[in-house]
Amino acid sequence: MDNELKKLLQETVTIAPYASRNDDNEFSYGTGVSVACRLQHKKVVIPSDTGRDVISSCQIYVDGTTTVSANSKITLASGVSPVILAIYDTPDQNGETYYRCIYT
Repeated sequence: MDNELKKLLQETVTIAPYASRNDDNEFSYGTGVSVACRLQHKKVVIPSDTGRDVISSCQIYVDGTTTVSANSKITLASGVSPVILAIYDTPDQNGETYYRCIYT
């Protein structure tokens, strides 16, 4: 992780990978991993997967090597698990993912 980015990621969230869905449409998740992040509580309008605009109230910035998908479960330090609305990657000068922004 880049030292400049590391300085900004002073908070943590737990990210658990999606594992499966049962017959009752309930999700199950794998073991969660604590990840350094930066939380930004700001209302932002973003396009959803369906093309409709949705409002994100919290943006979570993580290192670009962090594994996360729209079906992952994120748990904030407060114990709240917000729904992931979208994930956007920002590339570095070499085209590699520098950081990810998870919109919730």
